[in-house]
Amino acid sequence: VVKRERKFMEKLPYTITKARVIAKRSNLSGSIGDSFSSAYSNGYGEDCYGSQIFGVSHNNYITDYYVTFEMNDGGRIELKVPEAEFGILLEGDNGVLKYKLNKFDSFDRDRTGEKY
Repeated sequence: VVKRERKFMEKLPYTITKARVIAKRSNLSGSIGDSFSSAYSNGYGEDCYGSQIFGVSHNNYITDYYVTFEMNDGGRIELKVPEAEFGILLEGDNGVLKYKLNKFDSFDRDRTGEKY
C-alpha cells in the first residue's frame, strides 16, 4: 500500500502559489517511559549506580511543526514543516509556497517586502 501511495504522490503535480505565513504552532507528542521505582533508589535520589534520578528514566517525545499559509485567493492550508523551516519563518512572511496535497515542499520568502 505504501509503494502504491508513493507512486500516486509522485505523479501528482506540485501546487505553487503566492502565500503568506499567518500562524505557526508545534505539537509535542509521545510518552514517558518506565519510571524508576523506589526499589531502584537508595533513598537519596540516586539509583543503585550513584546517578541522580528524577523519577523518569526514558522519555520518548516527538515535536511536529506546523505552519498555516494563506494564499492570495484567501484560501488557507496548514502544513507540517521541517524544524529548520519552522525556525526561520515568521508570521507575516510573504513568498511562494510549493506543496503537493498536504505535503510541504518549500517556501521561498520574498525579501523585497512585497505583500500578496
